[in-house]
Amino acid sequence: MAGPERVYLLADMHLKPLDAPNPEAQALAVRDNERLARFLAHIEGRAGSLVLLGDTFNFWFERRGKIVGDYATALALFRVAADNGLDIHHVSGNRDFIVGEGLTFDAALRYPGFFRMKRGTTVSRLTDYGIEPHGPRYRLHQAGKTFTCIHGDGLCRGDAAFMMLRWLLQGPVGRTVFRYSPWLFMDSLFARQQGRTKIRVNQKRNAALFDKDTVWREFAMGGDCIVCGHLHRYHEEEHDVTGRRCRLVALPAWLDGGYGIIENGEVRVEYFDRLEQKRESDRL
Repeated sequence: MAGPERVYLLADMHLKPLDAPNPEAQALAVRDNERLARFLAHIEGRAGSLVLLGDTFNFWFERRGKIVGDYATALALFRVAADNGLDIHHVSGNRDFIVGEGLTFDAALRYPGFFRMKRGTTVSRLTDYGIEPHGPRYRLHQAGKTFTCIHGDGLCRGDAAFMMLRWLLQGPVGRTVFRYSPWLFMDSLFARQQGRTKIRVNQKRNAALFDKDTVWREFAMGGDCIVCGHLHRYHEEEHDVTGRRCRLVALPAWLDGGYGIIENGEVRVEYFDRLEQKRESDRL
C-alpha cells in the first residue's frame, strides 16, 4: 500500500475544450476526460500528490477571471480529486504558461501574477479547482533527494526556430500582446488553436536538443533529479555536476498514456493504457 510519499506526474496532456471548433476535437475532448476520470480514480488512495508538468491544456489563456475554452469537465474532475485529499500542482508549459508565474506566498494561493496590476496580484482560475500553479518550476523533496519539475521546453535550445517563437510569446512582446489585445480577438485566436487534433512533434525534437549547459545551470540551482516532459517520449540521461551525479528524466506524453511516479526517491515510467489492458486481461 502506497503512502503519501508517492507522487504521480503527468506531462503533455494537451486536454482539448468541449467547445473546440471541430467535431473531431470535441470527440477527443470527451475521450480524454473519460480517461482522466479513470486515472484519477485509479490513483485515489495511492497518491499523495499529482504534478502536472505543463501543456496540460491544448492552449490555456486566462485574463481577469475569463478563460478561453470549455474545460469545465476536466477541471471538475481535478476539483473532486483535490477535495478527496490529492495535492495537485501545475508547472507552466509552452502552451499553458499564461496562468501566472512565481511561487505561492500565502494561504489564499495568491502569487505574483502574469497579469499583475498596480494593485494586488492575479489569482489564477486554476486555484478554483484545487490546482496550485507554480510558474516554470516546482521542487519536491523525497528520500533525501530534491526533484525539480519543469516542462522542459527551456532546455531544448538546439531548435533555434522553436526558441525564437518561445521568446516572442513568453518575452516582452508576447506579454504585451496578451495583456492589451481585445478579449474577443484573443478568444477567437486561441479557440482556433484549440481545435487542432494532432500534436505535431518536430522530428528534430529529440534528446540531442537538451542543451548541456542549460541542464547544468538548472541543476546548479539545486536538485538531484530533473523531471520534465515536452519531448513526447521517454528519455533519460545522467550528468556529473560539480561532483554530483544528477539525473534527467523526460516523461512520455499523457497524450499517449504515459506518466511518471516518484517513490522512494526514484522515478519510474508507466503507461495507463497498458495497465488497463492488463487489468481487463486479468479480469477475464
